[in-house]
Amino acid sequence: MEEDYKNSLPTGHKLYEYRIESVLGSGAFGITYKALDVNLSQYVAIKEYLPNNCAFRQGQTTVVARSSHDKETYEWGLTRFGDEGKHLAKFKHPNIVRILRYFVANDTAYLVMEYEKGQTLEEHLKSLHRCLTEEEAVTIFTPILDGLQAVHEGNLLHRDIKPSNIFLRDNSSPVLIDFGAARYDLSGKSCLMTEVLTPGFAPFEQNTSDGKNQGSWSDIYAVGATLYRCITGKRPVDANLRAAALVEDQPDPYEKVKQLLAGRYSDSFLEAIDAALEFRPQKRPQTTQVFQSLLCNQQQSTQLESSPLMVSNTDELLDDTVINVRTANHSKHITNAKPKVNSKFKNLVVKITLTSILLLSVGVAGVNVYQEIQHKKELKIIAEQEMIVEKKQLQKLALKKEKKLAKLQYLQQLKEAEDKLLNGNQDQQKIVMTQLIELAHTDANAMRLLGIGYYWGKGVTIDYKLSCQWYKKSAEAGNQEAKVFYDKSTKCN
Repeated sequence: MEEDYKNSLPTGHKLYEYRIESVLGSGAFGITYKALDVNLSQYVAIKEYLPNNCAFRQGQTTVVARSSHDKETYEWGLTRFGDEGKHLAKFKHPNIVRILRYFVANDTAYLVMEYEKGQTLEEHLKSLHRCLTEEEAVTIFTPILDGLQAVHEGNLLHRDIKPSNIFLRDNSSPVLIDFGAARYDLSGKSCLMTEVLTPGFAPFEQNTSDGKNQGSWSDIYAVGATLYRCITGKRPVDANLRAAALVEDQPDPYEKVKQLLAGRYSDSFLEAIDAALEFRPQKRPQTTQVFQSLLCNQQQSTQLESSPLMVSNTDELLDDTVINVRTANHSKHITNAKPKVNSKFKNLVVKITLTSILLLSVGVAGVNVYQEIQHKKELKIIAEQEMIVEKKQLQKLALKKEKKLAKLQYLQQLKEAEDKLLNGNQDQQKIVMTQLIELAHTDANAMRLLGIGYYWGKGVTIDYKLSCQWYKKSAEAGNQEAKVFYDKSTKCN
């Protein structure tokens, strides 16, 4: 395999009837291969479940959890990965990635998909060296929204829509790939949320691991963000920065495309994108159908109804009357009588009638205005209460994010330390070993790295006994890699 994919299966490896040919791409939660079905002599794409945050490849094939603590998370995600495949296999839509098969091997799982020739939307945009026109954007996203509608009707969400997850076939038809259902549940378990969300494309409600407030409007936000990238050449401001500004009562830093690109695209097209990128979920289009109609400027016709208080001809109130004349002994019925009415009296009746209608109209309008004012007051109170609750939630989420970022930075530092330990000069190795000793009393990874240092003499004198002690401590603390090395090493047994 290419150097960029050191954790991948080797070229030529067989998974049942599929022979691995190359790596199509990799991410935090798996690797996608191009493979040949040797029975049918046709290419397929195979997605392998390998979340590098809590698992690694042991040897050339087997995937194992990094520690006993990570095992539960790994197995949970493995189940969700299988569920993702089973759900997606039900869809037979031209704009949704087609799942052909699901199977388990190498202590992990695989999804076999149709192999399509073409490129991602991200690659297409880079090759164009310009932004999409409105016509080009609508041509790509109308089918994508059709596919997404089918997904939503199946009670599923994509959760990771972005230019690199929209694939353009050689015939230019788009297909939605790389669904994030498994990633979402895995993140809710223990893996870092920063691995799940793509800054700029994910709405703020996806920061929560319980799935609350997420719905079709969450995917619509991501579609809007992808459109934003297509017509501006940049991704929109990250939702977390928008949240931080709102917590501090600062203006929303999002730049509306209606203002940025006025005159270059139609107003309705730009307004639709801005609507999709509203920070609050309830302000966005709630379904793909609504968003698609806004994007394509399809307005529903409305029919005005005449007011029941309007009269076309006031004189009709006085014409065609029916008079019943009753006496003590008999009744006389006179129909369509045209009594002679004094003109002054007739005008007076007309004025009284019109005045009554006017007063009635004003009265009804006054009641409506009063009710509207009261309703607005109630809405304002509710909005203020929601704002208070939302601010508290944002503050809690901001604190959680700080902790997650701190953990991510720590893991990154450990990765850099391991690189310096293995590849740095002697002075760098000495510094790293000193730093690791300070961390080793609480961190299993640091213990393992000390074991490596003493075993290979990285910045210190080779000491197999001390090395094995650190490997043993790391294994006892739950580090799977240390346990594998300790159990197999002849120096430690």
